[in-house]
Amino acid sequence: GNALADVLFGAMGPSGRLPLTFPKVENEVQFTKAQWPGVEKVANYSEGLLVGYRWYHAHRVRPQYPFGHGLTYTQFEYGPLRMSGGLCHCAVKNIGSRSGTEVAQLYITYPDLASEPPSQLKGFHTVFLQPGQVRTVSFSLTQESLGIWDVQRKAFVVPQGTYKIHVGASSQDIRASADVMMGGSSI
Repeated sequence: GNALADVLFGAMGPSGRLPLTFPKVENEVQFTKAQWPGVEKVANYSEGLLVGYRWYHAHRVRPQYPFGHGLTYTQFEYGPLRMSGGLCHCAVKNIGSRSGTEVAQLYITYPDLASEPPSQLKGFHTVFLQPGQVRTVSFSLTQESLGIWDVQRKAFVVPQGTYKIHVGASSQDIRASADVMMGGSSI
C-alpha cells in the first residue's frame, strides 16, 4: 500500500539488508548430490563452517548480491577505523543529497592459525543520517564475541595473533580495515 508507494516514489528510502547471499548461477557453491538433496533422504553437511557468505569469501567468488547488501537513495562514506581498548570506532557520513539509513557491519578475520572462516560478521549498527551528517559507530570486541571453541582445552579461547577488522556496507563492500594484535586467553 502506502509504504511501498513511499519507497517507490522516493518519499522514504529503502534500508533493509539481505540476510543471505544470492548466487550468480544455480549451484554456484558446487554442492554434491550427497550434500543436496542428499542420498536416501540423508544430507551430508560436509561444508563445515563455510556456509553462505563465508563460502564466498573463502573461495574468492563474487556473488550476485552479497550478505548484508541493501539499497538506498543516498550515499555513505566511511572514515578510517580507530581502535581504543576493546572498542572499534568508525565514522559514517551521508555524502548524498537525501536523508537515509545505513547499516555499518563489523567483520573479523581471525589469525591463520585459528583455522576459522574468513570475514565473520560480529556486529552491526543502524544509523539514520541527514545529508552531510556524520556519526561514529562503535563496536565492542570482547572475549565472548571473539571466542572460538578449542576442542583440546574444552573451552572457548581467543587465539593469539593478528586479527583483520573490517567495517562495511555488506560482506563484499568493505569500506575500512585495520589489523590488530589480540588474544591468547581462555574465556
